[in-house]
Amino acid sequence: MSKIMEEKGYLQTEYVRESNFPLSLYNCGVNHSNSLRPHYHDNFEIIYIKEGKINIRIGNETYYSEGENIFFSNMFQVHSAQSADGLESKFHAILFDKQMLDTINMNDYYMNYIKPFLVGEKRFPAMISSNSDLYKRLTQSLNLIIKEYSAKERAYEVFIKTEIERIFASMVRYCESLDSSDGNGFSVLHKKIMDDMWEYVQSNYQRDISLDEISKVLNINKHYFCRLIKKLTGKPFTQLLNMHRIHQAEMMLKETDIPVSEILEISGFSNQSYFNRMYMKYTGNTPTGTRKGSTNRQ
Repeated sequence: MSKIMEEKGYLQTEYVRESNFPLSLYNCGVNHSNSLRPHYHDNFEIIYIKEGKINIRIGNETYYSEGENIFFSNMFQVHSAQSADGLESKFHAILFDKQMLDTINMNDYYMNYIKPFLVGEKRFPAMISSNSDLYKRLTQSLNLIIKEYSAKERAYEVFIKTEIERIFASMVRYCESLDSSDGNGFSVLHKKIMDDMWEYVQSNYQRDISLDEISKVLNINKHYFCRLIKKLTGKPFTQLLNMHRIHQAEMMLKETDIPVSEILEISGFSNQSYFNRMYMKYTGNTPTGTRKGSTNRQ
């Protein structure tokens, strides 16, 4: 999965497409040594799990999946996946841009049923119950999308676009609750704030970055910044910053011989016990365990 993700910061990613068609389908697998790390992007993503036991985290919630299940990540939501039992689990990741739906004529039904999700005023629920009628409708559409995308026969793009519209219509009609974002959706300005934030974090994560500092650099109110980042990603800025730092530390542990005591300082931590706690929280391993595992694989 990592080969098709292009990092912008640690969590923010862009996907490498096969063509100009605004949808990509990836066949993914997670196991004890391979997981889908936390990330977000400005695409919608449907995670269609086919087999295995997987822990899916979307925003601030973790969901356990066994067998076939469907999860939905809205734009900018942080999400990740890892094996729940260490064994191989497989799923399809279907990513599509809002361009897929933004090309619909600007009529009343577009404004009422589609636009609120494209601008972040509403969000779909993360998990679709496998016992629901909606689940059955979505699996029909998803299986057709997978078939059309794999075969790529003439006009496959039209068939897929039709099914994406059908998925949106089904979710609007049959979802019991649709999350409202108080009318404050994301915009081009919000995306610029996110991009500028990560650019600053990448250049300065090795030292302390306060909320006062980052909001001043971005020229926005601190309280507004905190609310915006939490709403878009599901996580506060300090947590995103620590996740980025831990990622840097993990790469150094795997790829260099720098002592752990130096790595924690290089990656922006000043306290050994706090670093160890954060490292375990975000990687599920200890710094020493990561280094030993990397050595064993060589």
